[in-house]
Amino acid sequence: MSEKYMSPEGKKAKTCIMGTLSFILALISVVCIVGFCVVPDKMCALFPLVFASLVLSLIFGFVSTRRIRESSGVLKGQVFARTGCLISAGLIGFGFFVGMTTPYIKSFLYKHGITYRVICGTNLRNLGTAMRQYANDYNGRYPTANAWCDLLVEYADVGKRTFICKTAEAATTYRTSDPNEEPNLGVPAEFLGKHDDAGGGQSYVYLPYWSHYAINPNCGLNSPAETVLLFETKGGWNQFGGAEILTFENHEGKGCNVLYNGGGVEFVAPEEIVKLKWKADNNKSESDESVRRSLKNE
Repeated sequence: MSEKYMSPEGKKAKTCIMGTLSFILALISVVCIVGFCVVPDKMCALFPLVFASLVLSLIFGFVSTRRIRESSGVLKGQVFARTGCLISAGLIGFGFFVGMTTPYIKSFLYKHGITYRVICGTNLRNLGTAMRQYANDYNGRYPTANAWCDLLVEYADVGKRTFICKTAEAATTYRTSDPNEEPNLGVPAEFLGKHDDAGGGQSYVYLPYWSHYAINPNCGLNSPAETVLLFETKGGWNQFGGAEILTFENHEGKGCNVLYNGGGVEFVAPEEIVKLKWKADNNKSESDESVRRSLKNE
């Protein structure tokens, strides 16, 4: 036994239980935090216990470190105590930092449309996955272009909210002060719905069967990976076409999300639209003409 574990009287030094507890509590907190990142719904209820565990670990680590230092070799376990103290202090500090900055980060992201842009891209990626599942079940063919939304809802279990671009929804969802007032949105009646707000007695108009995405009918399951499969367009249902109906208005003219046949999603700026491939043979003259019509409509 080395001297650092021996007391002045030559007796074997004892491990400080409080320092060991500090280390164990810190490790348990780390495991719970990792679990929260993996399955947040199930681990969320444990958050108060994790915070309490970190606080206790910090207290135990600080107290045990001081006791060990003042014990003149009677107690050992300095490494456990300091490690537990540092882990808990770091996690608590990081938690406070995230809590203080999150509102500002969210405000920045929403202000610049970044969050909604990401959600929109995720919608397209999920729709692409559903389309490939549909193709696997139906002889390697994507849904029929003039009924693709209906087919994904019915046979691929796609929720209607997946067809909505959040940025475009914010611009096309209206609220009226009179619950009996019929909105004039230029939208077919079958797409409209209303419900009353019990608090303010106001009516919210929403579009339960509405999509901000269109399918490229020239893209098949075996088309090149860089071929456009789905892209953003103005509100409608079962829409299909090419660059002539593509729109940048959903994201304030900054660009639009595009899903490629390979499964990748890209936010394409207006000046980059010319690079999009709409057919396997990539007929350049026809593609350029579609692009010019699209940009003219914008």
